[in-house]
Amino acid sequence: MHIDWMISMGIFLMIFLAILLFFKPGSETAYQGDYLISLVESRLVKETYYAIERTPIAWDSGLPSKEFVEFGFNGNFPACDDDENNFGIVKPDFQYIDFKIDGLSCNSNQGDGKIWLRTSDLSGLSKFYVFYSDEIIYTNNNANIECRLTPGGPGQPQNCERMNNDDFKVGVNEIIKGLNSVKLTRKINDLDGNYTGTKTSWGYPQSKEFKICKDSFNNCKPGDDVKKIPDNANVFAKEIRMNALNKDTTLDTTRVEVLIIRAW
Repeated sequence: MHIDWMISMGIFLMIFLAILLFFKPGSETAYQGDYLISLVESRLVKETYYAIERTPIAWDSGLPSKEFVEFGFNGNFPACDDDENNFGIVKPDFQYIDFKIDGLSCNSNQGDGKIWLRTSDLSGLSKFYVFYSDEIIYTNNNANIECRLTPGGPGQPQNCERMNNDDFKVGVNEIIKGLNSVKLTRKINDLDGNYTGTKTSWGYPQSKEFKICKDSFNNCKPGDDVKKIPDNANVFAKEIRMNALNKDTTLDTTRVEVLIIRAW
């Protein structure tokens, strides 16, 4: 009995010591470098990518001969928003044209609304695209676009004709996602002033650190005055390359954002 007890106690102690060695109570979690790198990369992408909704508007018959044309929607407007600056109107070659939106409000009947365009801007076309994004401010000069479906008085003859739902078709809405270079630069520069807050919001281990370098190791944030890499640190690094998404939903192949993520 005594020998059996000693054997049982020995086995128990071995198991207990093994548990202590494996779990190391009180010690910090051992994070792998690829985990730290992938965490920074995924959070950065999530906060610097954006989406553009792209909807084609097409028609088969000819356009009115008046100066302006009104596309009148009845429950099928591509998006619902009070801010006209979130919209853009482009030709099939992605050239932007001026427009004016009227009667569009999320507080009323969603999907109703009017788009006023210059007929000359649509000459020779049978389609245009409506772009929508709450992350882009489009440049739109609509000051001289004023549709009068009926005469407005002396010197203000009818200058516009209406196209209704039966006159055109609203195509399938697409959502295009990609990198926003402006948001990327803003987020990286923000690390100097909000590094600790970013670590917390990203769920990054507080006992670990990171830097994001843009184009080279000479341009890293946060700067050394905020967080310097210790001389004896085991630093993991990864280079990633991303094309920016232009506001016309095309990828900017002429500019590649080169980032180097460093974690330790």
